[in-house]
Amino acid sequence: MYTDLYQVVTQMSENIARLLTAEEQIQLQTLLADLQAQIDKLVLEKFTSENLSHLHGVNIYFPYSHIDSSYYRAPFAQNSAWLQFLKLVVYDH
Repeated sequence: MYTDLYQVVTQMSENIARLLTAEEQIQLQTLLADLQAQIDKLVLEKFTSENLSHLHGVNIYFPYSHIDSSYYRAPFAQNSAWLQFLKLVVYDH
């Protein structure tokens, strides 16, 4: 359920771009490229294997189909707007 933040940005870019005008797509791509560059700067050390070479080293909790009940008690979930965001975008059965 933890997802590489860089990959989330890439997927958002691919999924959102089709909803935008050509000019908005260019602006979004520029912003997302900047965000990906900032993510790369966060990583102090990176170790990957052949199977994980696409990962960039910064992970976030981003479940695709269900928010685990234990996450509601996590300090980060309680002290940020991330849980509210997840409730909007995660299809929870």
